[in-house]
Amino acid sequence: MGSQMMNGFRVCAVLVLLTLSGTSAKAALVISGESMFFSGAGSYTLDIFATAVDMDEQVSGYNIDLDFSNPNLTFTSVAYNPVFDFPTPVMAGDDPAQLQASVIFGAPLTIGIDQTVSLASITFNATAAGAIPIIPVEVADEDFVAISAVSLDQRAPSLSVTAVPEPASAFALAAIGLTSIWIRHRRRSSQKQRR
Repeated sequence: MGSQMMNGFRVCAVLVLLTLSGTSAKAALVISGESMFFSGAGSYTLDIFATAVDMDEQVSGYNIDLDFSNPNLTFTSVAYNPVFDFPTPVMAGDDPAQLQASVIFGAPLTIGIDQTVSLASITFNATAAGAIPIIPVEVADEDFVAISAVSLDQRAPSLSVTAVPEPASAFALAAIGLTSIWIRHRRRSSQKQRR
């Protein structure tokens, strides 16, 4: 009995390895992070997104690491997209924070062409502005085969809280705006006087 179970286990393990070792001729999937202005020490929640490029994509699971090596940023929690019914808990303070979620009982997450969806919302504490690099380890399609064309959006490769522009910069922009309004007003009044 034990020998039959062991042989059955080996056959299942081989089938799983064969399935996972296949390549996917799927669309490209682009992973990106969200950014917001740093408004002071406290808790921030930002999302990690996936965008399907060239064709629709179905995601049955993913492994994504978040680099919390910046001493000003500390991981506190993650809320996975509810489609993923088998999420792995991540402990507060983990570095890296290793996000892992998959679909076991339901349908995979469907992402339409050029559609962007949230994979997870990350909550962290920040004491200063900084960035949390996103490291996509693996994303699997509806057959649990690794999607080979997963990339990181170089315009948004991290979750970040950025510094608010300095007041001097804001005053300079306001001065430029007021000057342009004044110039426009003078031009219009000089045009009216010519008529």
